[in-house]
Amino acid sequence: MGNQPPICATVLEPTVEAALARMAAVAPWCARVEVRLDALAAPPDDEALAALVRGAPRPVLATCRPTREGGRWRGGEAPRLALLARAAALGADWVDVEWDAAGALPRVGAKVLVSRHAPPGTRDVEPLLRSLRQARADAQKLAVPVDDAADALRLLARCAGEARPTACVAIGPAGVVSRVAGTRWGAPWLYASADPARPAAPGSLGAEALAQVLAGRAPGRATALFGVAGRPVGHSRSPRVHGAAFAALGVDAVLSWLETADPAALLAALEADAGARGLAVTLPHKAAFARLLLAGGHALAPEARATGAVNTVVRRDGRWSGHNTDALAALDLLGAALGDRAAGARVGVVGAGGAARAVAWAAARLGARVLVYGRTVERARDLARDLPRGEGVIEAGGALADLPGAGALDVVVNATPVGMTGDPRAAAPPDLLGPGVVAYDLVYTPPETPFLRLARARGAATITGVDHFAHQARAQVALWLEALGRDPAALEALPLAWFEARVTAATA
Repeated sequence: MGNQPPICATVLEPTVEAALARMAAVAPWCARVEVRLDALAAPPDDEALAALVRGAPRPVLATCRPTREGGRWRGGEAPRLALLARAAALGADWVDVEWDAAGALPRVGAKVLVSRHAPPGTRDVEPLLRSLRQARADAQKLAVPVDDAADALRLLARCAGEARPTACVAIGPAGVVSRVAGTRWGAPWLYASADPARPAAPGSLGAEALAQVLAGRAPGRATALFGVAGRPVGHSRSPRVHGAAFAALGVDAVLSWLETADPAALLAALEADAGARGLAVTLPHKAAFARLLLAGGHALAPEARATGAVNTVVRRDGRWSGHNTDALAALDLLGAALGDRAAGARVGVVGAGGAARAVAWAAARLGARVLVYGRTVERARDLARDLPRGEGVIEAGGALADLPGAGALDVVVNATPVGMTGDPRAAAPPDLLGPGVVAYDLVYTPPETPFLRLARARGAATITGVDHFAHQARAQVALWLEALGRDPAALEALPLAWFEARVTAATA
């Protein structure tokens, strides 16, 4: 993988001065800028256009998108194409012209990217690709709205078979993988937004954010693909943290967000890609992936089988296996925090989802008495019934309002998104927190939640979401290294403190 990610930052500014300032600001994070001439408040004259093209700190792709293709140009077709030709004459090394206008574009010295933007609901892309192939161009771009990461992966796989370089952009939050790793399927560059507050299209990442995920690398055909699967999943910091780990270890791999409502469809799309090697799994799919892997005859690690939840999927020799590094992280963190107090300790777990199952299982393995509190008594009882007890006891405590009084618990665990912001009492009543109590929050954004602040103020010890994320992420990387035929001992170069620093930076 190269040292300069091939990021093309799209500049959408109303004036030449603002566009030049935006290009200067984004230059450290990109290899190319797409100057959207249609975003300018008025068509530039030759002097302004020369200043714009020649003043750009990176090579220029000039685009003037008409409204029929989702752009802002409302003038005539001849002036629009003449503007592109002038930009090429002034030094733009690429121009983007639409599929139905390529034949009318005057011969230019720049390279030509022919593009087509499909309407929502498009399913058959073959006619669209045929129309692109018929145009005289050096590369082509197809943009298609998608609702699921499985659709995005199938679209990318289809475009990878095109004879000339094809920038295949899956539009929407579910299509982010096309922006993170599109060069893996033959795209000439990766599109990003120069201004993260003004995305060029739904699902577009800011150029700086994308550069941080890629960590100086350019995904290619041989790059291993990993993802974080969930819905929604854009909040996850896994791509940035794991991307930094892959870069530090010299691993040719990339991890992207994969937003899906259908874990089975996503797994099928990944199975069709020989270079897809694993997943991190987040809400709400941890239990679904455990069931899916079991039903398909794939292996589950003991902790994943015991909890009925999978947060890590690994592909070895064409077969998948499910693991729960959340459970392994909780086992380590609770063991270290409780020491010889673990046996017989009272651990209250707020939540009844996959993360709660992981912590409850770990606490019971240490010999603790675990009380589970869900939004409904039924969900808490389901968790308590399903989990093996280990050396401890797991019971359902009912709704949050039924938490025991002060001094009743040795550990209070927030295993829900509740309490990320706002009133910390939403996670647990304050009288449960005090000296001798351990407050454990699985939320890592922000690094210090209101729940943890309250716990510290009342004298409780804390285990943060950053602590938990770092432990489980490091365990994920070890599993993925092994799947790639690399020695997991290489992780000795990246201690937990390294992961903690990356998680903290990613959540800043």
